[in-house]
Amino acid sequence: MGSKSRWVELGVGVVLVAVVVLGFGETIKARSELQCSVVEVETHDRTTRVKFVTRDRLLDMLRKRHGDPVGHPLLSINTQEVESMVMSLAPVARCEAYVDMDGRLRVQVRQREAIAHVLPERGGAWYIARDGYIFPALPGYATPVLVVSGAVRSAPGEGEPQRLNVSGNTFYGELYRFLSAVYADDFWRAQIAQVYVRDTLNVELVPRVGSQIIALGDLSGYEYKLMKLRSLYESRLSGEGLNGYDRIDLRYGRQVVCKRKM
Repeated sequence: MGSKSRWVELGVGVVLVAVVVLGFGETIKARSELQCSVVEVETHDRTTRVKFVTRDRLLDMLRKRHGDPVGHPLLSINTQEVESMVMSLAPVARCEAYVDMDGRLRVQVRQREAIAHVLPERGGAWYIARDGYIFPALPGYATPVLVVSGAVRSAPGEGEPQRLNVSGNTFYGELYRFLSAVYADDFWRAQIAQVYVRDTLNVELVPRVGSQIIALGDLSGYEYKLMKLRSLYESRLSGEGLNGYDRIDLRYGRQVVCKRKM
């Protein structure tokens, strides 16, 4: 009986292995015959105010480099090449591409979150991202973030995104920290429309409401300067009272100097 039982168990095992192999073979055959029916692009971002990578743009890139994947066998789609292509876009932080048994090519993208749009006097617009990376502005795309203009550097070159030197007391490190503080604060995001850089020692703010120019001086100690400005906004001079002034100067220690309109 023991020997017969072992033979029965062996026979059952062989049958099970055969079923698994047959099923696996059928799955491979079905997948090899399956065609791409659609390209789905998903963006996973902290903000949805601008999409630098869209399905239409991605399809356009795919068609130009590899032809339209829709209607082609799934196994002919090189998802690693798709990921490399998408990652070549400087606004992209991460990308994952894969195909599924429903015939979909799925591309999941995490974009960099722009906190400022830089418009240098000499041309060559670019963005500063929340993670400290910078990348050239893309034609046809605009994002409603703080504008920085004046005597600032031109756009980085095409290709790999560059990271600002945000450590130490360099001007661009201080600028990044200032912009990050404004972006993270609902009050200041609603108040400040533009940062104008005359030079590294003379930075000015343009408010969203009112015609005053706000002089910061250099960016050191910007936290205290913003605190003084907020106190002014919350004082009796706020609203209609500030309309009589064309310049607010925050450069002088504990003082706020307001210049009346002529």
